Formats: sequence, C-alpha cells, structure tokens
Amino acid sequence: MTITVKYLASIADELGKNEETLPPQQHMTVESVWEFLNPDKPMKPNTLCAINFNYASLTDAVDDGVELAFFPPVTGG
Repeated sequence: MTITVKYLASIADELGKNEETLPPQQHMTVESVWEFLNPDKPMKPNTLCAINFNYASLTDAVDDGVELAFFPPVTGG
C-alpha cells in the first residue's frame, strides 16, 4: 500500500502538483512527509492538514494506506 498525499487550493498552485504517492516508511509524521516530498519548499505556518478527512497536527503519525491532505485556512461567509 501507499500513502496518498493531496495538495489543495493555493498550496497545489504553489507546488505545481495536486497529488502524489509515497511508499510507507517507519516513523513518518505529517511534518516529515511534507519535508520528504517538498525539501525546497518550507510549509507555511498557517497550513492545515488532515488524515483521512480528519484534522491532524504536524506531529501525528502517518500510517500506511492513509490519505494525507495539505490545504490553506478556509473561511465561510
């Protein structure tokens, strides 16, 4: 299995990609996945994250088979 990583909205535009996959590795966190896949692009401080559609923190573990999403803050009106 793999980890599916999705980039949404302005983050996808900035990175020039919407989705990629990553083979599972031991001891991966949300933050380490970003750093591994985007070594030249630091994550913006206000970036939100979700694992399988549930909000996640940067230190949450990323397990095999999950979908990890990075997205900008959103507002409603």
